[in-house]
Amino acid sequence: MVERKGYPLGVKDLSPVLRTIKDQNPDAFIGITYPPDTILASKQSKEIGFNPKIFYASVGTAFQLYRNVIGAAAEGVTGMGSWNSKTTPGAKAYFEAHKAKFGGKEPDRWASGHCWAGLEILTQAVAKVGLDRKAIRDHVARNEHKTIVGPIRFEGSENMSTPGTVSQWQKGEFEVVWPRSVATAQLVMPKPAW
Repeated sequence: MVERKGYPLGVKDLSPVLRTIKDQNPDAFIGITYPPDTILASKQSKEIGFNPKIFYASVGTAFQLYRNVIGAAAEGVTGMGSWNSKTTPGAKAYFEAHKAKFGGKEPDRWASGHCWAGLEILTQAVAKVGLDRKAIRDHVARNEHKTIVGPIRFEGSENMSTPGTVSQWQKGEFEVVWPRSVATAQLVMPKPAW
């Protein structure tokens, strides 16, 4: 680790921090950022020519907005993302239904799929055990559930089936690249120049 910096919420200029990091020539940049800051860090990194082998920023990278604003420069950028329309047949159906309902707007490749999966789990539990809260909780805790993001199983309150994941913009899609067991594509490294 060559640098660790924080910044205030609502920041309008990250270029001084990014220049300091660029001067240290790191192999990777990891920005734990909200969507507006993800876009700001990406735009300003491009402006100052900061192009490490891996550029990871999250959570904004998982949204169509990121790709739309950053354009072709999004290619190779990584971030938190755990599913896309290739993950399962159900994911493709959800993806297409979302676009149809919202005038072509794509769902994010992070939380929306898991929110829908949560609704699938609840629907399956109610169908199996009815509306008794304890019975629903016990059913959810004791079974594996088929969802659009793949099978989900809990231990306590932890989802044990969906690991932490990394996705990467590749040819217009936010591909899951790690872990390999759930990947929809291989990691491209180094990331292409902005």
